[in-house]
Parts: sequence; C-alpha cells; structure tokens
Amino acid sequence: MSMIAASRTVARACLRTSSAAALSTATEGAALHKDAKLLVCDMAGTTVMEEGLVYSTLLDCMVEKGLGVTEAEMHPWHGADKTEVTANFVQREIADEAQRLAMAADIDALFLVKLEERYLAPDSPVALISPDLPDFLANLRASGVKVGLNTGYPTRLQEALLEKLELKSMVDAWCCAADVTRARPSPFMVFNLMNQCNVETGVVKVGDTVRDMGEGIAAHAVQNVGVLSGADDAATLFDAGADVVIPDVTKLSLEFLAEAPAAAAAA
Repeated sequence: MSMIAASRTVARACLRTSSAAALSTATEGAALHKDAKLLVCDMAGTTVMEEGLVYSTLLDCMVEKGLGVTEAEMHPWHGADKTEVTANFVQREIADEAQRLAMAADIDALFLVKLEERYLAPDSPVALISPDLPDFLANLRASGVKVGLNTGYPTRLQEALLEKLELKSMVDAWCCAADVTRARPSPFMVFNLMNQCNVETGVVKVGDTVRDMGEGIAAHAVQNVGVLSGADDAATLFDAGADVVIPDVTKLSLEFLAEAPAAAAAA
C-alpha cells in the first residue's frame, strides 16, 4: 500500500465512529480537495432526485417477467449498469442460455419503456437534487474545475434526464455505462470523462453508493465524496472508501477555490 493510500485509510478510520454526533461533526463543512480539476458526479441520488424510481421500476419489470427478486436483493446493485443487474438475476434463475438472453432482452426493453414513462410523467418526482445545484456547479466551473456526470442508466434515459432537467448547460461532459466496456466499480466511465475534459489528474468522485466509492478508488481519485441524498448511509459509504460524507453535493465547501485567486492576487 502506498503512503498516500495508507494515510487515506487511516483518515477514514478516524472519521468512522459509532457516535452519530461525532460523525456529523467529522463531515460538517467538508471541503473540495485543493488539487481538484474534475468533479465526477453520479446522477440518480447524487445530482438527480428521483425517489428510487430506477430501482423500483427495474424490480417491477423483473417480477412482472417471472423472476423471484426482492427489494433487499436489489440494494447491493445500486449504482450498477442496469443491464448487468438484469443479467445477474436472469442467470440465477434460468439455465438455458438462449432463454436467458431472450428474457434479459425482454426485461431491459420493458424497463426502458416503463422508467421513461415514470420519469417524464407530469406527476414525476424527478428534479435536481437541490435547488442550489445550478449555482454550485456554476461556481465550480467559474473557478476552473470541470464537471462530468456518469450513470448506470442506458443512453436513452440519460439523455432524457439531461434534457428534462437542463443539465447539459450545467456540466462539461457526460457518459453512461453503455459508453464503456465495464461500468462501476470499474473506472472506465471516469476515464471517459477525463478524456472528454482533457484532464489527467485531480479527479474528485461524488456518489451515493458503494459502487461510486469503488469507482473513485479504481480511478485513483484524489478525493471520494459520499452523499446521503441517495441509497447508502454514512457508515456504509465510509467503509466503501469515502474520504468525506456530506448531506448532498452542494454542501461540499469550495473554500480552496476561493482562496486560490486571493493568493494569486497577493503574490
């Protein structure tokens, strides 16, 4: 283990505590890493509030097609490529390969239709994770830090959400699981965004799931930021590799970015 990795492990261990009050104190006012050049954010649960529709819809589709999947079994798959989730449960229950492929394709197609309907319905709960998100991202980008979005959504759904919430104008790049050979916790979506943004170092990964934290570690992010606006709790996120855990992404302090221009002016 490198000295940097070891120090991060020790820091996380110090932050993890059974005391809720101590945990709150440890994460309050968490600041963006001073070397940040690219903030990579998950979508559902991190930048997009959708009240778990993606997981409940996928579960509904699998059950409708006859698979015996429970809500508890879905939880470890939060943040994963949705086609990978389907394939896992289909393989568990169907022995014949041809039948497996056909069933997985049927479920994936049904999921795409149903989730798009639910997301785009007039009474859809889908919204930005916080009304402060546009200003937070604008301040970040004005300070020279680029912003990328990644997700386990299929391309069509990512595009629909980007359009519905007008996110394209708020970020520099986006990609989804379909754009890479392997999704979270592999680092390839992060690498895709680094390439799009012409950034080689200084990645900060933000997400609400264990897989998000694993992705950040695999991509050698300088900081892993867990958020409590989605799937997993603080203890789970720390155990998965979070350096800090905050209520939502907009609570990440940009104090280092504010200090940099002042220091340059003073010099």
